[in-house]
Amino acid sequence: MKTRETMRTREEINSPMLMEREAAKYLRINNSTLVELRKYGFINSLDLGARKYPKWELDRFISKWTDSQESIEDALEQAKREHEVKDEKIVHL
Repeated sequence: MKTRETMRTREEINSPMLMEREAAKYLRINNSTLVELRKYGFINSLDLGARKYPKWELDRFISKWTDSQESIEDALEQAKREHEVKDEKIVHL
């Protein structure tokens, strides 16, 4: 049985794809924040010659952060710290 994460509705499949600048504007954040969100796995994108963001993915992100008490900036800082710790562990091996 498929989970909700792997199942996509027809609406999601046919959802428009936004370029990076459009996606950042849609989320009301700057481009560099959008890139960091993608880098740390908060938002998925597709590389179709140019990186594109499905609108349903952006809507999923918005609903997650609307329900969350944590700010996007705090979540990014936490992700950066976790990423740095993983890098340090790899270097020490």
